[in-house]
Amino acid sequence: MKHSKNVLILIFSSLYFFVFGVCHADSDQEIEHLKIKRLNDTFIDAYIKRPVNSKGKTGILLMLQGSGCLPSRDRLFAWEEKWNRQSKNRVAVLMAEKIGVNLDNIGYCSDEYRQHHTFHQRVYDYTRIIQSLRNSASWWNGKLYLMGGSEGGSLAAVLASIIPETKKVVMLVAGGGMTLAEAIPFGVADSMRKNGRPEYEIDMVLQQFKSLFDEIRNNPTPNQLLGSDPELGSVFQETYKLFASMLDIRPLNRLVDLNIPIYMAHGTEDTNDPVDSVYQTIDAFDDLGKKNLVYREYEGLDHGFNDINGIPRLQEVLTDAFDWLFESHEEDDHEKAGERR
Repeated sequence: MKHSKNVLILIFSSLYFFVFGVCHADSDQEIEHLKIKRLNDTFIDAYIKRPVNSKGKTGILLMLQGSGCLPSRDRLFAWEEKWNRQSKNRVAVLMAEKIGVNLDNIGYCSDEYRQHHTFHQRVYDYTRIIQSLRNSASWWNGKLYLMGGSEGGSLAAVLASIIPETKKVVMLVAGGGMTLAEAIPFGVADSMRKNGRPEYEIDMVLQQFKSLFDEIRNNPTPNQLLGSDPELGSVFQETYKLFASMLDIRPLNRLVDLNIPIYMAHGTEDTNDPVDSVYQTIDAFDDLGKKNLVYREYEGLDHGFNDINGIPRLQEVLTDAFDWLFESHEEDDHEKAGERR
């Protein structure tokens, strides 16, 4: 089972870098830090950067990070100028920490993170944040825009289906059609075939994945880790408990119920969440006659939107996504989203 575990280590390290491989923070920017109480009296740490010199009420752009336990706090500083420019300074940007993220020491995942962090915990935390803002944010106009990458993209699909204020959704490298338990073996097998590996070897690896996933489902403990490779560091160590909460989620089951505009972007060489997962989503929308999905495909790019030479093109992808997201905030967005590029 060692081969499949090593593959998962590499997968989660790239999921992490997709979200956090960005620029340095500017600590001089003013960001509002919210501490919102959960049912068990612990607090959610959330951060809001409101538009500069804004007049009247504004919408909220909720950014949903992917895997890993490093804090998202500094991302608002790092991206603040770009977000203001892309959105024409029309929305507040909101991010939140996962439960147990260590804000003072980013070198490891805390015990609280490992014990409590799951996909479902993130869903609860974000719905709790929005519930709080409904009552406290007098500056909010009631419009919410979601943008997430990888795990955060799947999370965006779920949140859009349960938060009625959502007006638009952007999903980056989150295909929606496959579950994680389907996507990882599919992508690995496809990569092995392209590299000329024999079918018996591919079958062996697929069986290893099946055994590993069954083990995770049957023992969803926070005390068993994947991603323990010392060269990658402990920030990539994720628990069986987290994997068990994510393995069988199919975002498509929520996406097909949405009538708001949806934008998806994917690279053709993504082996973590294969582009075939997006095609399944597109086919489902076509079968239902739904016209609210825009899809942008990037030839030759991987899960982190790097090309075959390792050159990052994430900035280009994000610019395209922001251009679509903020091309209009009018009600006719529903009609404009019927195209596919």
